[in-house]
Amino acid sequence: MATYSVVLFYAESDDTQQQYMTEQQSAIQKAHPTLSVEVVSSTDSRLSLYGKYPERTPCILILKNGARMQAKHAKLQHTEAINWITSRIS
Repeated sequence: MATYSVVLFYAESDDTQQQYMTEQQSAIQKAHPTLSVEVVSSTDSRLSLYGKYPERTPCILILKNGARMQAKHAKLQHTEAINWITSRIS
């Protein structure tokens, strides 16, 4: 069975974006309690490695068994993010 995780990236210098991604993390974890969800800054090397546009944040990255599955560079409402993630991991 596949193991999925989500990484939420925010611009390191943007406190508002960091707060928003932290709130999004809580919403995602509430919808998917067994899913690992991390909030990290844009300096995390996985953004450059797996992101299509590493200079663009916010970014939601879905990993499957530790490898890139999909990334979305967009600010999404919490329900939109949950629906997008759910459609990918179901």
